[in-house]
Amino acid sequence: YDFILMDIQMPCMDGYKATETIRRLEDKQRASIPIIALTANAFLEDKTKAALAGMNAHVAKPIDINVLCSVIGNVLRYKDYRIDNIALAEFKEKYHSLGCPCGYFVYRAEDDENILYVDDATMTIFGCDTKGEFMELVGGSFKGIVHPDDLDTIENEIVRQQKASDKALDYIAYRIIRKDGKVRNAVDIGYKVFNGEDWLFYVYIADVTDLKEDE
Repeated sequence: YDFILMDIQMPCMDGYKATETIRRLEDKQRASIPIIALTANAFLEDKTKAALAGMNAHVAKPIDINVLCSVIGNVLRYKDYRIDNIALAEFKEKYHSLGCPCGYFVYRAEDDENILYVDDATMTIFGCDTKGEFMELVGGSFKGIVHPDDLDTIENEIVRQQKASDKALDYIAYRIIRKDGKVRNAVDIGYKVFNGEDWLFYVYIADVTDLKEDE
């Protein structure tokens, strides 16, 4: 098969679990097959959940055949640009086990780097109670998340790693400034993803300030 059109609300095993199961197959060719979600759940949070499960793209029902055909063509062209949910799970498990606050956010992989989604855990890492507070603190952009003194180094490192990786993966460390002015150390794992229509970065972040050096 060239790709899978994956329903989400299936009995016994839903589309997210089915995708995660496929991605864990020992046969790497089968495990890497492009998967496109077809679902009536069309909110950004639903699209994010599909991407985090390892899907390549998301098409909302009722289906527009022209949109579907366009997404299929784009996914086949950029099929390697998706989240490696196994590597992501390992990152999450590592830092959760070390007691580090962890969360994730999504931003556009364009010059403006506008943030599209942020979860509650990431807001807490930055000392914010609401999305509005968080967006005001960082100016609604990934550029505002990174400490200003680290920004040029980090953006260059992201470009370098993205060019070197066949999984569109980067792993970086940098400082952040909380709402209360405290400087914290963070690490993140980020994926540049083509969701069938747009280039996005999905980033899972961990606050590692309190870790010992040998951890």
